[in-house]
Amino acid sequence: MMRVYLRSQCVEERMTINKAIEQHHTNRINVRKLKEKKATKYAKLKSVKKLGEVYNRIDSLEKEIYKLMEYKEVPDFEDSMHGQLRPRIKCMLPKSQT
Repeated sequence: MMRVYLRSQCVEERMTINKAIEQHHTNRINVRKLKEKKATKYAKLKSVKKLGEVYNRIDSLEKEIYKLMEYKEVPDFEDSMHGQLRPRIKCMLPKSQT
């Protein structure tokens, strides 16, 4: 009777040990997945931040361009071939050319 009890106890201990080992491996896999998720999330945030910096730089460059150039109206002139007036044309001319 004692042997049967010892064997069943031994089997139960082995099963608990196997469950613990399996749980340990599952935990390691879950931790690795969490680390990968955090790494990809960080990379995405970093790329979004970089993209935002690029857009801010583009906006600032556009503002500088508009400061350097101003809108000038080209005066009306008569088309000598047809004798028609052309409409006013707005174009961007650098200040140095005017």
